[in-house]
Amino acid sequence: MNEKTFLSIFDGKSKSECWPWNGSIQKGYGFVWFMGKHRKAHVLAWLLLRGPIPAGLELDHLCRNRSCCNPSHLEPVTHKENCMRGTSFSAKNSKITHCPQGHEYSEENTYHFSNHGKKYRRCKICHNERRKRQHENVRTFFEQKGANSWKHRHSWNWSR
Repeated sequence: MNEKTFLSIFDGKSKSECWPWNGSIQKGYGFVWFMGKHRKAHVLAWLLLRGPIPAGLELDHLCRNRSCCNPSHLEPVTHKENCMRGTSFSAKNSKITHCPQGHEYSEENTYHFSNHGKKYRRCKICHNERRKRQHENVRTFFEQKGANSWKHRHSWNWSR
């Protein structure tokens, strides 16, 4: 396919509507054979109608339609920004500003940690309240078992 043929597919389309690719589709994205290479149709449309994509950036579909080739619906952004605009678990989680109990995830009130390469965050207020409840549960357990003092729990015979 040449440039003129490619662009003629979108003749008569308005700048406001999506220009869906009707050819080869893979994972929602349109693909076209152009100048000896398999290329994403929306990237080719951008290159032909707007010019090169700035270094370090990729195109984000503002319309959320992966097969759309309308350059008015595309924006060059960083990979991180593109991912955060999406619907992945990370993108959804990053938009959450408060814990389930209503405490704000601020720098002062948030533990950041990772486990097996995944990043997590935890509310410090809820974490501290949970630790207090656990502490009280241990105290209650030893008091019910008849230990003189819950502080002597280390001498408790665990084999009973």
